[in-house]
Amino acid sequence: MTAVVGEAALMGLIGGAVGLAAGVGIILVIVLVYGGNAWGAPDLDLWDMAWRSVRPALTSGVIGLVAAPIISAAAATFPARSILRGSAIETLTVE
Repeated sequence: MTAVVGEAALMGLIGGAVGLAAGVGIILVIVLVYGGNAWGAPDLDLWDMAWRSVRPALTSGVIGLVAAPIISAAAATFPARSILRGSAIETLTVE
């Protein structure tokens, strides 16, 4: 059961990291591509605005990165416990 729960936690961690990277990437692309011209400010410092936009996303993203493996492991615990009640040989035999 530990292997199943550990694998679920690892998948949650990977998913959280990919989600965090995708979210930050999307924010950077939107801010840097549209730039200040879209808002009527052509001399706007885009990298400063991008950093100001990314900071709140990083805060919630890190919380999600911590929570994703915990939630995934908890979600895998109950099915793994019900499936693996007997010995491993009894579990793997075909009925």
